[in-house]
Amino acid sequence: MRRLLLLLFAMVLAAPGARGERVFPARAPAGHAKSVAIAALRLDASAAASVGLPALDTAAIASMQRENRANGMRALKLGVVREAPQ
Repeated sequence: MRRLLLLLFAMVLAAPGARGERVFPARAPAGHAKSVAIAALRLDASAAASVGLPALDTAAIASMQRENRANGMRALKLGVVREAPQ
């Protein structure tokens, strides 16, 4: 038993490269062409517009539910097309 433990201990000490190492993701340098192109695509959050839509009336929701029940295994109607307020 003692020999087995010594053998295992020797194997652990002899193979430090076999231990797990943490691999970090590669990152492109800051001046890399791809990094510059990606930075140019980013939008400023202050330029984003906020759109609020009024709630649907209950008749429109009930109509959609009836259509979905009647279609069986066909595609479901998931929404309503409507104009966004200015």
